[in-house]
Order: sequence, then C-alpha cells, then structure tokens
Amino acid sequence: MITTRALFIGGVLLAALSPARSTAEPAGDSHARHSEQACRQAWHQSEASRSCSLRFMYFFPADFCKLGGDCATPDGGTSPFSETMRLENVPLLRNCGGQLGAHC
Repeated sequence: MITTRALFIGGVLLAALSPARSTAEPAGDSHARHSEQACRQAWHQSEASRSCSLRFMYFFPADFCKLGGDCATPDGGTSPFSETMRLENVPLLRNCGGQLGAHC
C-alpha cells in the first residue's frame, strides 16, 4: 500500500524532472532550427521576397537552402520555382519576369 508521503515525494520528483524534459532537445534540432531561420532571414533580405511567395524552405548542412514557391509574372499570373543554393546567395535573388534569379 502506497502511503501519502510516498505519493507526495513521487509527485515532487515528477514535477522537478518535467520541466527539464520538456525544454531539452536533441543536439541537432537546435542547429537545424537556427539554420532554417538563417535561410528565412536571407530570403526576406532578397528583392524576390517582395514579389514571390514561399511554399517551402529547407536547410541542408554545409549552408545550403532549398526554396520553393511562386513568383509574380508580368501578365499577372504566377510561375513556380524550386531552387537549391548556398545561404550566402539567397539575399541576391530577384524576380526576373516570373523567374527566380540573381541576374536578370
């Protein structure tokens, strides 16, 4: 039979350990989240972000970003894009008449 004291001690131990478990994350998750954030910030620095919308963005080790979405075209439509490039090149992106590029 479990005593009240044993239940109390068990509850205190469980409460003390719960926050540590909920805030802990695998070592790789923090880096991946930070890197995806870097890709997103680089995208928002680009001229393309004003006339193209993102559907997805992924980060790959060695500082690569994969971006996909749609760019506005001169006729009022949209043109899909999917590009993989180095993080340092993402801020250089522009909408070149519906095509994503660094040089139009």
